[in-house]
Amino acid sequence: MLQRDMTKAVELGLYGAAASRTNLIEIASRLYPLHPTVVPALVKLFSRFGQNERSLFSFLLSDEPFSLQTFAAQSPAADRLYRIHQLYDYARATFGHRLIVQSYRNHWNQIESVVESFPHDQQFEISILKTVAVLNLIDVPALVATDEVIALAVGGTDIETVTKAKLALKNLQRGKAVLYFRGAAGGYCLWPHTSVNLDRAYQEAIKAVVVPDRVSTVIHNELETRPLVARRHYIETGNLRHFSVMYVQPDDLAGALSEVDPADGRLLIALCETEAERETALQFARSAVIKKRDDVLVAVPQPLSGLASLVAEVQRWEWITQNVPELNHDEFAMEEATRQRAACKQVLEKRVQGYIGLRPVSYTHLTLPTNREV
Repeated sequence: MLQRDMTKAVELGLYGAAASRTNLIEIASRLYPLHPTVVPALVKLFSRFGQNERSLFSFLLSDEPFSLQTFAAQSPAADRLYRIHQLYDYARATFGHRLIVQSYRNHWNQIESVVESFPHDQQFEISILKTVAVLNLIDVPALVATDEVIALAVGGTDIETVTKAKLALKNLQRGKAVLYFRGAAGGYCLWPHTSVNLDRAYQEAIKAVVVPDRVSTVIHNELETRPLVARRHYIETGNLRHFSVMYVQPDDLAGALSEVDPADGRLLIALCETEAERETALQFARSAVIKKRDDVLVAVPQPLSGLASLVAEVQRWEWITQNVPELNHDEFAMEEATRQRAACKQVLEKRVQGYIGLRPVSYTHLTLPTNREV
């Protein structure tokens, strides 16, 4: 059976035009329990999304979920083979997080959504969808998701199973409308045609949006400016006192002291871009001018230059949504670009809070007469 399936795989060009038909058919039985269609798929999958040899050895030798070792632990049978749809489960469990990050390049969110939302009692159809998913992810001319390739991957060369697979493909395309056929050259796909190449749009955004020299002016909207209440002072005395929050460039710290502020106290946060600016802010926080002010606290966070690449990433996706007019006519591509922008913005917000966030910290120790450097 494995030799027949390998013969068909070679005829379909899965191993490339230069592959030795005789040698591949000869070693086919030694690939057990791997089905012949899995080998070219896993090589391409690991080289594109994994870590090449490291991912391959992990797949072959580790006890990770859905790995070859886990599969081989089952009772052996001649027709029990590790197929492409099992490779999908391994990829999802092992490096699905990396696929999510670059979903605009591989449509992983759409792929996973279709597969996971399909009725779980229709296992044969799910195996077809997972097979198409892996071939779509790989996206190489030699491994196009055609009727013949999918039928071979899920059922081998058994005539009855091949017929069943082709009927299921028609139903998934026309009846359930979860597969889209892009012609003989494109094969089946799990998402509708998109007129926007987001990968190319992203490359254009890289050229159009440069990494900002100063991050502080860009992240201004992400900064927490609500006053801070001195809770312990209120609990112990019954008097409500609050500190205003001001974000200041290191060179403007001295000027900020002269500003009129109706609050009971003031928290000055220096927005330092470099280590040199941070040192300047620290010297000011330790100066005699500040020591004389019992109503002022100075906070000096780490330099913000580490956020520059994240800021640029958010700006690039904003540029794409605003400067690629084709998105207005492509709902799928617009949803993906919007999702990427929101995801990048969420990461940036968390990192900003990690640098200079105020709310996660307990301020029960904030008292009015104490002056210290934060």
